[in-house]
Amino acid sequence: MRITRHRYRVKPEYVAQNRQNLDEFIAALTAASVPGLSYRVFLEEDGQTFLHLVTSQDDPSAVITGLPSFNKFQSELLASDPVVRPDQVGMSLVATSGDSYVGAWPVTVFSLLIGDLLRCSDTLSSVHSRRYESYV
Repeated sequence: MRITRHRYRVKPEYVAQNRQNLDEFIAALTAASVPGLSYRVFLEEDGQTFLHLVTSQDDPSAVITGLPSFNKFQSELLASDPVVRPDQVGMSLVATSGDSYVGAWPVTVFSLLIGDLLRCSDTLSSVHSRRYESYV
């Protein structure tokens, strides 16, 4: 699993535009529906520092940089002369607890398991009803 953290601080007057650009980019990335890719963006308490956390099974850079909305986000961010320029740090998952899994796969696996359990439950209920009716 690849985990990458990106962090930067923008000028106060650029926060709203950056959020709008991020909304457009995330919408396009979501529409691309890349399996095993999770891209989360956080705004720190100072209201100006953005932190991006990207988790993926494979290198997502080709998909991400291939999106026009990402290129717009990136070029406008750099043109805004950020207070702290974007940095990038690769990370490794050491520990986790509860539902705080990194990435989207646990939710997907959980959804599939619940779906399978519900289908099995429906099937068992149907079989049980038919067996009960045959004895009455």
